[in-house]
Amino acid sequence: MVEDNKGYNFTITDDNGIDVKCDVIGLLQDGENNELYVLFTDNRLDKDNNLNVCLAQLIIEDGKHTIKFIDDEKKFNYLVEHAQLLYGEAVNEILNKDN
Repeated sequence: MVEDNKGYNFTITDDNGIDVKCDVIGLLQDGENNELYVLFTDNRLDKDNNLNVCLAQLIIEDGKHTIKFIDDEKKFNYLVEHAQLLYGEAVNEILNKDN
C-alpha cells in the first residue's frame, strides 16, 4: 500500500534531547501481519553528504502515533524488498542498503 504523503511530518527527539522535524516519504503495509511502516527523513545529511532516510514501524494506539525502529535485520531486509516494489531500486541507496 502506498499513499501520497506530501506535507505529512512529525517531530522526534534525538539522542541529544533535541526535537527534530521529520518529513514522511511514504508508507508501507506488511501484508503478512498488517503492520504499518513509515519511510521518512530528518532532512539531515550523513557523513557522505547523503540525505538521512529511516524506515520504522508506525504504531497507532488510542489515537497516538509512535514509531519503533526495526532492530530485526531479517524483518528490515524484507521491508526493503517490499519498498523496492513500491519505490524502485533507489530505495537501496537511500536506506544505505547494498544488494
